[in-house]
Amino acid sequence: MAKKTPVTIDVKDRKILQQLDINARQSFSEIGKKVKMPKNVVAYRVNNLVDAGIIKGFYTVINVARLGYMYVRLLLKLQNTSEEDEKKIVQFFKEKKEVSWLAKVGEGWDLAVVVLEKDLMQLKALYKELLYRFSDKIAEKEISIATEVYHFKNKFLYDAIDPSYSIVGGSLGGAEVDKLDIALLNELSRNARIPTMELAKKLRVTPKTVIARMKRLIKDKIILEFRCNVDYELLGYQYSHISFMLSAHSKEKEKIFFHILASHPTVLYITKSLSRRDIEFEFLTKNPYESHRLLAQLMRQLGLPVREVEVIQVYEIYDIKYSIRAD
Repeated sequence: MAKKTPVTIDVKDRKILQQLDINARQSFSEIGKKVKMPKNVVAYRVNNLVDAGIIKGFYTVINVARLGYMYVRLLLKLQNTSEEDEKKIVQFFKEKKEVSWLAKVGEGWDLAVVVLEKDLMQLKALYKELLYRFSDKIAEKEISIATEVYHFKNKFLYDAIDPSYSIVGGSLGGAEVDKLDIALLNELSRNARIPTMELAKKLRVTPKTVIARMKRLIKDKIILEFRCNVDYELLGYQYSHISFMLSAHSKEKEKIFFHILASHPTVLYITKSLSRRDIEFEFLTKNPYESHRLLAQLMRQLGLPVREVEVIQVYEIYDIKYSIRAD
């Protein structure tokens, strides 16, 4: 896969990206007041960032666990595949509403997929369909369940590190939503910046209803964030998923290490899962040397024996959405 040539953004673009990272639903006027630019200049710059591929879209982070969904992860290693074969497999996942995250990865794997499912039989049906269509193209596969995913800001955009996070996960269920809520969440998942008037028209309700529903979903911590999907490689970063497999455990040391990761300037996500991986996180680095140096430093800070380290490079994120079904 050809490496993308990094592009340079100026201070003004960085400030705009920071505001979109804080809340991608802000109007150009609201952003303009905060970055001290006219709204037409903000709109022009955002459109340029989209055209350049730096902004790949806008999505809404939804705590799907509150709606009863499991966060299932699938890793695939492909075999005997042409470029066309791989495109067909990618398209297969893109067309599935339950697929929340899809990426091209490396280091022993080829595709990483996150699937949102309410029960194992639904997951089994998707899994079987995948095998019936592409089993001859799949060399290895691995399934695991994430119980909590901690989302951090894109810290490289900020002058000071913000260790705060939102959590997708926890106990399943507990939220009271109806079909209108689900329809609203799905629209926002595909485009966090969709105008209220357009949402109202699509959902056949009044703008006042849309605003009221959105406020309640935020208050109930179902809608967590409105985010900007940034192409990290175009900004000169290498995106990696790191897993530590431990030969000894300590609840206290692992808790301390969590806070070290949360405060680290390069960490994007921390994941807790039911899998062979004891500690998982995702970070950005500028080059392999920096990645190696940071990993060595973090292993020392952990203070527990690491029997295995798995590094999975994330080359391209094909899709991010939190689509859910109305039962």
